[in-house]
Amino acid sequence: MKYIIFGAGKNAMPLISQLEGQGHEIITITDNDPNKWGSFVGDYKVISPEQIPEVDGLTSKIIISVGSIRIYEEIATQLTERGFVAGRDFNKDLVSIIGDIPGRVSGEIELPSGFKACKSFDEASQLALMQDGKRIFRMVFGGNEEKYLQVLERCKTAGLLGEWVVRTERIENEWKLPCALLLEHQYIEPITYCYEWTPKMFEQYVLYMLSFMEKLNAASLSLADGHHLNATVHDGHFLFLDFGAIATGFMQSDVAIEFLDCHFIPLVLMKRGQINKGYACLKNSGIRYSLEDVQGYLRTDEIHDFMALISCALRINHKEDVSVFLQKCRAFLEHFKDYTLVTSWDGYQDDEWKLSEKKESWTAKMSNVMKWIEEIQPNTILDVAGNMGWYGSYYHDRIQYSIIMDMDENCLDFVWHQASCGDYKNVVPVYMSFCTPSLSYYRDMPIDESLGVMPWIGGARRRLRTDLVLALAIVHHLAFRWQMTFDEIVKQLKAFSQKYVIVEFVDKQDVYLSDFRTERFDWYTKDNFEKALRRNFEIVDCAPSIPAESRTLYLCKKP
Repeated sequence: MKYIIFGAGKNAMPLISQLEGQGHEIITITDNDPNKWGSFVGDYKVISPEQIPEVDGLTSKIIISVGSIRIYEEIATQLTERGFVAGRDFNKDLVSIIGDIPGRVSGEIELPSGFKACKSFDEASQLALMQDGKRIFRMVFGGNEEKYLQVLERCKTAGLLGEWVVRTERIENEWKLPCALLLEHQYIEPITYCYEWTPKMFEQYVLYMLSFMEKLNAASLSLADGHHLNATVHDGHFLFLDFGAIATGFMQSDVAIEFLDCHFIPLVLMKRGQINKGYACLKNSGIRYSLEDVQGYLRTDEIHDFMALISCALRINHKEDVSVFLQKCRAFLEHFKDYTLVTSWDGYQDDEWKLSEKKESWTAKMSNVMKWIEEIQPNTILDVAGNMGWYGSYYHDRIQYSIIMDMDENCLDFVWHQASCGDYKNVVPVYMSFCTPSLSYYRDMPIDESLGVMPWIGGARRRLRTDLVLALAIVHHLAFRWQMTFDEIVKQLKAFSQKYVIVEFVDKQDVYLSDFRTERFDWYTKDNFEKALRRNFEIVDCAPSIPAESRTLYLCKKP
């Protein structure tokens, strides 16, 4: 594909590098500033816009690459007056392939008491959270009402609300929020992000996004951006949350490119065994990865097919082109077949699942944990290192939701299968280490929430706090394998718990601790563990686990 770049500013050189890296040809660069004519950006001479061929002689596509919506609109008008067509001859919107996200939104919006505005790049709308109730609203600002109402109506007609897109409705603005139109979205919890899902879940999410974009295209709708943080897991399926990221019309080329970079690049890395690199892409959304970053893991034919995908994305000029692009995306994924993964703890809770309906055969551990859960009646549960999720999800029909946190892919994929295909739809698998839970992010940078800065994306300890935290058969792993002290372990449990913790202590004489070197850990005693618990909790009860001589269960309550 051949391109003319309109704009010789700071965006030009990064855009040149990206396009050339994808195998495209830059013809020239143009700019309206006469002082730049004759100068060079890299190897390319800057010309006057008058030197651009007329429409009939144009063999390249023009990319308007500027950092301001106002300047983009001026150039778009200039090209339109010469007969060029937006979406066919030049990009239809401000290019966002590279660089920072443009926008004029800044500062805190003053809202009535009891509301908190969520930070956003969106100039057309902003979310507002009702602080004393679980309700979330979208304030649509003047001049944008028609667009949002059109999106809402088309989503309703296409049957997307609730199944594909977060349930949304127009409501009366009884609180006098500063907006021209008020929408209310279904309040979803817990929120998890794709960097907290297993590789297999992420692959299914990418396929979900392809299907979702097909449905949007059929409804004459599209995504306004292609990044990977707009969806979550809810009720056993993926759900698109950012209603404001849906636009009327067909998907633009820059959105399709962003989708490839943010979804296909990490998936390719995961499929080729580069799991940590794939997750690095997902967790560092401010760093855009491209074909150059993965071509070493692809065969020659796969590189060719990926470049063809990029070319197809860049040639999108109407609705039918979007359909072709999505079909090619699915075809490309056929290169990557499923692989068999053997994990350390796969099948660890097979016995518990087999005995679910045979309470008379339950072990002391199963009986005591379930007895306590019945007594305290939590509304939400987090099962840390929950393996296949039996303890955290047994009472799924009595609670709002349960979260199973683990780092064993096969175990969590079992949980996801139970949630997506079975009766455990309110059970949410989370691929995360208890030692290093997901951080909070301010825009694209991790931050420390304790400093008082409200994040754009809350960390795991904000989003995944529950009434009850289960920590069964994990303390010895945290102490000996991960070198955590009792105080560190207990404080982390306290951070995730809103009310209760059920934790299991495994003494050093337990047969399963023979794999660990425990001789230098004189501090690892039951007495010291209880002291750490009492510094942070009230120990309500204790009971034997299995084997009773070396394992003890504690029911603890936050003061």
